[in-house]
Amino acid sequence: MREAVREALRNLRAGVGGSPWLATVLVVILAAAVILPQLALLDADRRARDFRESGAATLVIQAPGRIDGAQCDSFGNLPNVVAAGAVRELSDGVRLTLLPSTSARFYESTPGFAGVLGADVTGTGVLLSTEVVDALGWRSGQAALIAGGRVPVAGSFSYPDDGRRPGFGFSVVAETLADQGPFDECWVTVWPQTSDVESLTGLVVMAAPGSDDADSGPKLLRVNTSFGTTFDTGPVAYVWEYAAVAGLVLGAIAAVTFVRGRRLELASARHVGVQRADQLAMLLSEMIIVTLIAALVVAPFAVHLAVMAEPTATDSLALYALRGLCATLAGVVAGTILAWSGIRERHLFRYFRER
Repeated sequence: MREAVREALRNLRAGVGGSPWLATVLVVILAAAVILPQLALLDADRRARDFRESGAATLVIQAPGRIDGAQCDSFGNLPNVVAAGAVRELSDGVRLTLLPSTSARFYESTPGFAGVLGADVTGTGVLLSTEVVDALGWRSGQAALIAGGRVPVAGSFSYPDDGRRPGFGFSVVAETLADQGPFDECWVTVWPQTSDVESLTGLVVMAAPGSDDADSGPKLLRVNTSFGTTFDTGPVAYVWEYAAVAGLVLGAIAAVTFVRGRRLELASARHVGVQRADQLAMLLSEMIIVTLIAALVVAPFAVHLAVMAEPTATDSLALYALRGLCATLAGVVAGTILAWSGIRERHLFRYFRER
């Protein structure tokens, strides 16, 4: 085996059979099998993050004056539920002391609602939307001048005008106990999405006294429908699903083409006494070495993508990169054995005429 590897290295140094071209082709194949699925995963991860952060993954169970706050908060314990909380609006709003002619919408919510808003909580007190923060000039750790007094502020949340249901853009949210009276809405962020939560919405709605008609049932809404109601990865899913298969097939084709192109050399070697097992060992050594050289060219880009990605995506990027590399290497080995097995010493003169 040592001599077979040494012979393979000599062939590679001499460029026998066009091995530099083979290395170039394998770099392209590995880039398609390793880098393309990583880029597709990063694109899908970015779009999924935008989908979730826009509120498209948040279900709103609307039943004014009939939402059980404690039951709504308990939805946060369900599988795939990121956060859940109930909220109700106080009709009078709240005056901002520094802007006496301006009032912000005022809400009371259960403790879990801050998680639904994605609030940056640093203490205890009310939550301010970023528009109110800008209007008051509030800084983290300060109290806010609201309704003629100093009110402790727990943190802030962003609620941009990107297609979301209006109401929280310029608002103040105060946390209250979940069992302090009924609420108007229950917000549930589900990710990854599942329909199980929708089937349980009736658990958070209290019966309407003296009403049996259909209008008394809860309404199911989405905070933001501009991204659709369900997340779809789209056609890019085919890239990471089938990139390894493509690497396997293309690697095999490249190996078959390379080995068949050397059929006269290989048949001549057998004619002068080279053993079949030794020849196969030499060929496989060549092909594996060239594939690993191509992998070294592609590896820095794949590692860079995996390291620079979000921590939650790093494992998937590494897995699909390794999957593409292994599939391509398997294709190269299989193609080499297939092409080599079809070469016959007795066809030497025919190969000579066909050269």
